[in-house]
Amino acid sequence: RNTGLVSIEIPASVNYIGTYAFRDCESLTSVIINSPNFTIENNSFTNMAAPVPTMTIYVVNSEMKTYLESVLTNYDKSYITVVAPDNGTSEIDGITYIYSAEGLQKFANEVNVNGKTFAGKTVKLANDIDLQNAAWTPVGQTGATQFQGTFDGNGKTIYNLNIDKTSETGGNYSSGLFGWLNAAKVKNVTVNGATVKGNHNVGVIAGYLETAGCSIEN
Repeated sequence: RNTGLVSIEIPASVNYIGTYAFRDCESLTSVIINSPNFTIENNSFTNMAAPVPTMTIYVVNSEMKTYLESVLTNYDKSYITVVAPDNGTSEIDGITYIYSAEGLQKFANEVNVNGKTFAGKTVKLANDIDLQNAAWTPVGQTGATQFQGTFDGNGKTIYNLNIDKTSETGGNYSSGLFGWLNAAKVKNVTVNGATVKGNHNVGVIAGYLETAGCSIEN
């Protein structure tokens, strides 16, 4: 029995889960499957050791949710819940995962519109994202809309970032994927194909880092 495995994240490069892959994993409660096109045997979770836990399997889209529910046995379904992203994001074990351009925009709105700082929280890209040169509003500005969490690009790439904030003449307006960061960390993300224009504090990843606690890595 494997009593120590509580959660597992399966990378997008893995697209097959075999029979009895999780046999005897009696403490497993969370499985994240990042592949948008995977095959799973219908006995992958069967014969898990008693007592069987309540388990949640997180997948990247509604199509994968429908597929997975079709191959799980009735017994598996008695304790397994399959969850797909809501408008491009999912919250898993306290981490916000972003799967699409829609999800990245939803995250930006949480900061820019709703004033959520994500302080002490992690936001993580699950996929490469193509913004298709749509007009982007930087995430966070000085004052009530600062991002203060950790943004983990997870080795993914954001393509075709397009920002033109030359009309913003305020001395503190900052332009980039992120505008104004405060006690925040951004790491492990690549931006490919960026056009960023502004009057003050302009950068690709971030326009301005307010405190010594801010960092941009990799």
